[in-house]
Amino acid sequence: MLNVRLNTLMDRVGTLIYDIHTHIDGISHTALRTGNLCILVTDRSIMQSVTERIEHILVRITICAIGHIIIRKLRKIFRSLIKGAVSTNGFVACDLPEELTSALEKRFLETGSPKNLTYFYAAGQGNRDGSGADHFAHEGMTSTVIAGHYNMAPKLGELIMQNKIKAYNLPQGTLSQLYRDIAAKKLGTLTHVGLYTFADPRVEGGKLNDITTEDLVEVVNICGEERLLYKAIHVDVALIRATYADEYGNITMEHECCTAEATAIAQAAKNCGGKVIVQ
Repeated sequence: MLNVRLNTLMDRVGTLIYDIHTHIDGISHTALRTGNLCILVTDRSIMQSVTERIEHILVRITICAIGHIIIRKLRKIFRSLIKGAVSTNGFVACDLPEELTSALEKRFLETGSPKNLTYFYAAGQGNRDGSGADHFAHEGMTSTVIAGHYNMAPKLGELIMQNKIKAYNLPQGTLSQLYRDIAAKKLGTLTHVGLYTFADPRVEGGKLNDITTEDLVEVVNICGEERLLYKAIHVDVALIRATYADEYGNITMEHECCTAEATAIAQAAKNCGGKVIVQ
């Protein structure tokens, strides 16, 4: 939608400039009209000067309009970020949307927003150097983390151990599958994985500290057998990285190390009515 609006704006400006030049080449006396502005020109050289000035103004107006459209779009995205779960793709130091997550961190440090995010990812993300998941390691910015691996994000781990944010550690493969089930609009992922382990709510339910109390995993009985239901998580924003993109939003990943959960994360966000932002 943003591309369509920008293209329409540029087409209108281009058409107006073309019409002005047509007047110059066709007649020596004409009235140049732009909106409510009307200029009567009787000299060809003066007309050329006026036309160049109008073109300059139109270009500046176009740039300002594009800037306002982009700002409004970003504000909408960040408002949706504040409301719910943010999910990122990546595997250790690979496929991380670093430009996006570092910009999000910078925005929080400068403005205090977005805040109280729920951060959801499967594989460990980062390189123990402040990258990856550690961009979310700020009290106030993140309220809850749901992840399959924490070793690559030591700053995030510190906040969890200090009871400053809620956190869950659930089986990485199950979380990867959960993305696909969220995309399919299922209630969650039903599996035997995690039974009688730390992920089982009768043991710990994957909870990592004292302030984490809500159960995200439920024991259910199917055909006389116990299974665990890992409940679906509403994904509002998906942040992923790709190699190339076209103006229609199609992306390719041929030069990335691996695709990981990129497709499933994007599908989950879209089918939750959320946004997909690609680096």
